Amino acid sequence: MLISERERTILNYLSEKNFSSIHELIKRTNASQATLRRDLDRLEKNGLIKKVRGGAMIAEDNKIPESMIVFDPSSTPYDMQQPFDIRMHNNVRKKMCIAKEAAALCGNNETILIDGGTTSYFMTKFLKNSSINILTNSIIIAYELVRTNNKIVISEGIITPNNMLILDFINKNPFSHFNISKAFIPVEGFNFHGPISSDMFHMRMKSSLIAQSDSVIILLDSSKFDRNGTLRLCELDQIDTVITDKDIPSRYIELFKAKNIRLIIAKEETPQAI
Repeated sequence: MLISERERTILNYLSEKNFSSIHELIKRTNASQATLRRDLDRLEKNGLIKKVRGGAMIAEDNKIPESMIVFDPSSTPYDMQQPFDIRMHNNVRKKMCIAKEAAALCGNNETILIDGGTTSYFMTKFLKNSSINILTNSIIIAYELVRTNNKIVISEGIITPNNMLILDFINKNPFSHFNISKAFIPVEGFNFHGPISSDMFHMRMKSSLIAQSDSVIILLDSSKFDRNGTLRLCELDQIDTVITDKDIPSRYIELFKAKNIRLIIAKEETPQAI
């Protein structure tokens, strides 16, 4: 793991558990004891954690640097201009559970699309031992899986640093020659008209890939329901499956049932990544 990835792993785990032993953090980061202690020293210096006997815990005064502020989705409008590293800290546990359910739908030797997003990013944690043809427009998803048995195909275009995507501003579908069995599409929001998007170029690519795929699987945590957006990503009848968490508003359960959309409620647990 890179240093930044180890720190994210440590912070995410401590956010869920509040306290962890040194031994458990070593297992989760696959780092040496010396390396982990240096990470903890750095995080404590930045006010993010507090080292205690035998382990570490989240700092009580929660002195988080401005560059790493975790936004509360209930009080802060969703903004795709927020850097990926900030957005990925929102609702981490729910995203991990959703990602685990999504990864369970993937079969070896399939050709799937994983569209870039913070929820779909966590799918990589459960696909390390798979052997799948994975198309993606996400540089961070490609990076996480490039040293596995999966075959990774990335799109061409310009890297957009805020969302870690590769976007082609000329050709709307970089994977037009592939037969895609399943497309895993994270979305910014969802209302009764369908999933929404705020970025014209990303929406254009998503829409073409949705039309091309045999099965379209929408990924979103429950905080994203009832959001409005400028652009509609696709029609409800183009969606095969929605994966979300138990806090989904009941009216959407009825909507999906009426529209014959399969609904998967992610199990409440702490998923163990591969």
